[in-house]
Amino acid sequence: MIPRSTTLSLDFVFASLMLAEATIVLWTVLQRRRLANQKVHEQWLDARFGAEVIRSLEATHGLIDGLSPLVGRADPVWRRFAVAVTLALSRASPRTSWRERRDSYVRERLIGGLGAQVPYFERKATEAAPLAARARRWSAFFARLALGFALLSFVWKTLQIAVRIHYADAQALSDPMLSLLFRLLPVALPVLATSASAVEAARDGGRRHARYPVLAAILRARASQLPLLSSETSVRRTVTRVEELLLIELIEWRLAEQRNRSAGRR
Repeated sequence: MIPRSTTLSLDFVFASLMLAEATIVLWTVLQRRRLANQKVHEQWLDARFGAEVIRSLEATHGLIDGLSPLVGRADPVWRRFAVAVTLALSRASPRTSWRERRDSYVRERLIGGLGAQVPYFERKATEAAPLAARARRWSAFFARLALGFALLSFVWKTLQIAVRIHYADAQALSDPMLSLLFRLLPVALPVLATSASAVEAARDGGRRHARYPVLAAILRARASQLPLLSSETSVRRTVTRVEELLLIELIEWRLAEQRNRSAGRR
């Protein structure tokens, strides 16, 4: 027979775990509602998107027609913003030749400037690879453990039922620690497996790991190609293609953030 004090201690442990879980869930719900009411995430997305549009317009000023901005074709809401920035740049920027603008674009926008795109995507790809692999590895590990403990829990409960049916001492196989493990882990391990997958999705690790190395290689090839172009038309065409590629990535990033935010609300 199990001492009554041990049973009470086990009940106290379960009650404490349930109270802690309820407290964490309540705090999370309240925080989500507060941030949703303030629209903090949406405002941050708009600010980040606008900052990237300004960087693109600054880097391509004089190389791409700013009065017909690329972002206006993809998202008409931002067209007026892009035109206003272009007009401001036209007043403030000194007049330079297209060759100087080409070299400045390669130097500042692609290769070596603050926030240059090639080093950025290479760095993010390097960071995303171990994150994605680690998240997938932990998710698979916890999923396998969850399956194993679910089967063991079934066997344990079946044995307990058999003992209660065939023996007068109904608690002959009961053990406080085993009961705790077989009641807690079959629930906790699937949560941990899902959490690992959610972390990968929230950090956008899988998409970055697959896309960013390819994107960095394309941008580096364009950066090597641009100085060799001898006509203004070919330079403008190549810069336009590069910026279209970067704009697609920016829009995909924003959609991924919005999707993760919507999934979090559900």
